[in-house]
Amino acid sequence: MFDKQHIYLYSYRRSYKIECYMKLLCISGNNYNILQSIMNYNINVNHLYIEHIDETDYPDITFNFTGEIRIANKIQHNKCYGIYDFNTGRNVFVLPKKGKLYKNETLIYEGKFTEDGEYTGECVLYHDNGNKQYEGNMLKNRYSGFGTEYDWNGDIVYEGDWVDGLQYGQGKQYENDIMIYSGYWYDGLKTGNGQDYSSSSRIYDGEWKDNMWHGAGRHYCEDGMIIETTWNRGQKNGIGSIEMQNGNLMVNCQWKNDILLYHGQEVVPLSKVRKTRNKYTQTD
Repeated sequence: MFDKQHIYLYSYRRSYKIECYMKLLCISGNNYNILQSIMNYNINVNHLYIEHIDETDYPDITFNFTGEIRIANKIQHNKCYGIYDFNTGRNVFVLPKKGKLYKNETLIYEGKFTEDGEYTGECVLYHDNGNKQYEGNMLKNRYSGFGTEYDWNGDIVYEGDWVDGLQYGQGKQYENDIMIYSGYWYDGLKTGNGQDYSSSSRIYDGEWKDNMWHGAGRHYCEDGMIIETTWNRGQKNGIGSIEMQNGNLMVNCQWKNDILLYHGQEVVPLSKVRKTRNKYTQTD
């Protein structure tokens, strides 16, 4: 007597629970004969079809899948599917549900798939060299939700919120594994409040628009001065102040197109806590 096992075979928009006893089975309504060797739904599917990959243009590229599958009556809008015979001699369409996708035997994706074959939910994408490309949430093949993006070398590039494949909401940008921006994004561009750490001469805390300093902000200069004013597309424009290295203030300064037109009046504060580039210091 054989041990009973359970398998789940997923048809298009329907699922069936099948009890197997190592014998020939027939799934009612689908005309699929499943032979005794199929005892679970974790299988290997060779030569998976991927939409937009033309075999004529890329004859050396093959895709394989291992994991949970669905069985499809027909292929309509599916962007990723394979063919499997379950050792019956009769091919059927199978759709990946959850598992690992390989390109030329290199892991490129690990996670869930929609019924149409698109990446979805929590997942990991990999570069062709095996390093991580993205780890987080996806929706219909696009980064959506919270996730972390990596470059070819595996160094972090961005960590934060995504919508439809673009940075959207709060996030941090990195360069050479060092954070260079922390703040808000809109449609893939730095927009809203944020802090710039991209270089020793570009430490900025304030408003942004389209990747540029735009609005009210404070620039911490490399020489120790602090410029506080309004910015227009990366240039100082308007009335503001300059805090000198000794803690004195130049007030009512005026800029236009990044040119200082009026140096303002010097004010000597009696006492204050000065916010420097790296810390707070007491000035008497």
